[in-house]
Amino acid sequence: MPQGRHPRHKAQPYRDQGFSRRLFQAVKRMEGGLGRRLNQGELGGRVGKAMGREPYDQSSVSDWLTHGVVPPVATVAALAQVCGVDPGWLAFGGGDEVEPGLVGPAPTRRLPPADTRVGRKKA
Repeated sequence: MPQGRHPRHKAQPYRDQGFSRRLFQAVKRMEGGLGRRLNQGELGGRVGKAMGREPYDQSSVSDWLTHGVVPPVATVAALAQVCGVDPGWLAFGGGDEVEPGLVGPAPTRRLPPADTRVGRKKA
């Protein structure tokens, strides 16, 4: 090898078994709200849809759930949204597990913003 060159190596993913445990709990909670089990491919599809991208494959979801691989922050936020849990709790274990006011899975559609203009009377 020429001097000054380093061998190439693939960066290893960040792993945290605590993240896997919290994600497992979040998925179980979501399944309870759905009244059925959710397979890893379906979870990957829901997360991809929430992010406006292609679905995550089953092997990626398996890495998150069983191998402690922590995905990028945007993916963690989408996982939290899909499962209806607090993103801070899912990522780090702090805060409340459930977002305030949520009882089941996160809503699948957004409500239009309320009319907050001052002085406007409804007809």
